[in-house]
Amino acid sequence: MKTIEYNKLVRDEIPNIIKKKGLKYEIELLTEFDEINEWLKNKLFEEVIEFMEKDNLDELSDVLQVILKILDHNNIDTIEIYDAMSKKLKERGGFENNILLKWVESE
Repeated sequence: MKTIEYNKLVRDEIPNIIKKKGLKYEIELLTEFDEINEWLKNKLFEEVIEFMEKDNLDELSDVLQVILKILDHNNIDTIEIYDAMSKKLKERGGFENNILLKWVESE
């Protein structure tokens, strides 16, 4: 049997799923705040790429779930993120008009 290296953050039930298949595995429980943050950012990047490739609701829900975990891990209330979004919306607008900036003449 061959070993496949993953080295990535996985959902909580993945070890149980692997165990039920009778496969051997190794996990590490992350405890350091900064280390968890880094792995969450890596996971967000991974999920965004999967969403871009597959372009479906399931993958988009994974992106949102990782974002919500990042907020929770950093003790950021969802109201805070909505406030930040609202502020940026007021200052710079949203994406409602589907504007694609092609070029800007520099000074």
